[in-house]
Amino acid sequence: MHLVVYTSEFTGEACDFEEVVESIESIAQDNNRRRGVTGVFFVHRMRFLQFLEGEQEVLQALMKKISVDTRHRNVTYLFDETVPDRGFRHWTMERFNIGKSAQLDLEYLEMVRDACRANFQAHTKTIVSIFKGFIESEDQFA
Repeated sequence: MHLVVYTSEFTGEACDFEEVVESIESIAQDNNRRRGVTGVFFVHRMRFLQFLEGEQEVLQALMKKISVDTRHRNVTYLFDETVPDRGFRHWTMERFNIGKSAQLDLEYLEMVRDACRANFQAHTKTIVSIFKGFIESEDQFA
């Protein structure tokens, strides 16, 4: 089993963001089900944070498509590695909106990633919990 976590920025207009996110979510759920891909999708202030798990070759092909998708820019990998098991067996793509006070900037996400790598074996649920906890409580560390 393989895990890819990436972040990217939405390239469209703010007024179109919710509609585009709903479209991405709907299409991803259908496509991921067929491909055997599971994961979660966090959205916040025109930034995406996505966790994808599946066979490595399938995820590589999917990331090639995402990296040239004109709705994204600055696609940055946070994790791209083997994990012992699937963390989201029943989720083809669940979306979560992150609160307005939370931070989802690239530098901060990379700091959380580095801390995870230094201290934990990669397990999808653990990584999601850590990112979610740091994102939700970021204002406590500022």
